[in-house]
Amino acid sequence: AVQSLASNVGKVEVKKGGSSKQEANISGSVTNTAAGAGSVGGCNGVDCKDAALAVQSLSSNVGNVTIAGESTQSTTVVGGAVDNKAMGAGAVAIQSLATNIGTVAIDGKSHQAVGLLGTTVTNFANGADTTAVQNLASNYDGVKIKSGGQSDQTVTGLGGTISNEATGRYAQAFQNLSSNFGDVTISGTSSQFT
Repeated sequence: AVQSLASNVGKVEVKKGGSSKQEANISGSVTNTAAGAGSVGGCNGVDCKDAALAVQSLSSNVGNVTIAGESTQSTTVVGGAVDNKAMGAGAVAIQSLATNIGTVAIDGKSHQAVGLLGTTVTNFANGADTTAVQNLASNYDGVKIKSGGQSDQTVTGLGGTISNEATGRYAQAFQNLSSNFGDVTISGTSSQFT
């Protein structure tokens, strides 16, 4: 199951003068669920024999993106929930809010902000050998911002919870809030606030 709201996903290119503004303002709930091999709740989908993959992206750059200057990503959720679940053996749940993930390369600046008010954000993978990756206002994997550099990442919240969980034998969970993780290059100034 792939869910993308106000996101650049796959091979996207903006270039020339650059820029790219992605904004998701949600009042309520957003849910993405995938069930596959070994699912505990029974599976009736087309990928029941394969491991489940749930990818949820809100105002994020995911994949092979290239922008050449700026990029503003903001996600605001008020009084609701953002829920991403993958169930079954080998399941993978990837949740990104205002995040650069994959081979991105922006060439100067990059503003990422997540604001949560009375909101629950949950990323969950259930089954043997599962992986749960949760990124809020983060740069994850082979990002690169360069040119004049910069990069500011902020996560603010009040009256809610953020949880990332992988359950089962050999399960692993990665959680990043306002973080740089992996092969990230910025070249000058990087502000992170949670």
